[in-house]
Amino acid sequence: MGRIKERGYLLFMYGKFKNDEKVKNILQELVPVVSSNAVKFTWGDYGIVAYFVSKTRFVELQDFIYSHMSGKCKQYFLTEKTDKLSVFLFWYNYLVFDFGA
Repeated sequence: MGRIKERGYLLFMYGKFKNDEKVKNILQELVPVVSSNAVKFTWGDYGIVAYFVSKTRFVELQDFIYSHMSGKCKQYFLTEKTDKLSVFLFWYNYLVFDFGA
C-alpha cells in the first residue's frame, strides 16, 4: 500500500452491533492500515464511530475498508478528519481499543 503523511480518519458504520465481541472483531480488521496501536471509538446497538490515524493513501484505504467492512455493516462513511470538526461523545461509551493489549 502506498504511504503518505499520517492523517486522521473517521469511520462511521451502521448496522446491528449489540454484541461487544462483534465490535472488537470489526475494529481488529483495521490493524493493517492503522499507523498507531490504538483506535478511538464509540458505539451503540446500531452504529460505530471510529477514529484512527493512517499513512495509507485514501484511495487504497477506501478499497481496504470496502473489502473488509462489506457484509459486516449495512453502510459506512469514511472521511478524513479536518480541523473544522466538532464532536461530542458520551464519556461512558467512549473507549480506546489498544491493539497492543
